[in-house]
Amino acid sequence: MTLEAAWLDAFRQCIQRQYPEVLYLGCSSGFPIAKALIDRDCAVTGVDTSEPLLDFARNSLPQGKWIAADMRTLDLSVRFDGIVAWRSFFHLDHDSRRGMFSVFAKHLRPGGA
Repeated sequence: MTLEAAWLDAFRQCIQRQYPEVLYLGCSSGFPIAKALIDRDCAVTGVDTSEPLLDFARNSLPQGKWIAADMRTLDLSVRFDGIVAWRSFFHLDHDSRRGMFSVFAKHLRPGGA
C-alpha cells in the first residue's frame, strides 16, 4: 500500500482538524482505504450500494459509519472535512462522473480536501 499510504498521508496533511470527518464514496468493504484513514485519526463515513460489503465494514471497522446509498444521488445534509472516492469513479459513466461534482460540493466543508 505504498502509493496509497503516501497519497493518504498527503491528503491527511491537507486537513487541519485533529479528528477530521471524511466521506468515503464507494467504500466497498472499507479495506484498505477506510482502515488507513481511521488509523490516521479520521472519522470515516463510508457510502456504498453493496449491503454485503457494508456489513463486512460494519463488523470489521465498527468505529466507522457505513451507509447504503448510491453516491450519484447522495444528499446526507452533512458536510465533511474531506472526501475520498478511491477506485470508485471507474464504475461510473462519463455523465455520472461529471454529476459527482455537485455531490462533492454539497458534502464538502469550505476549505475541505
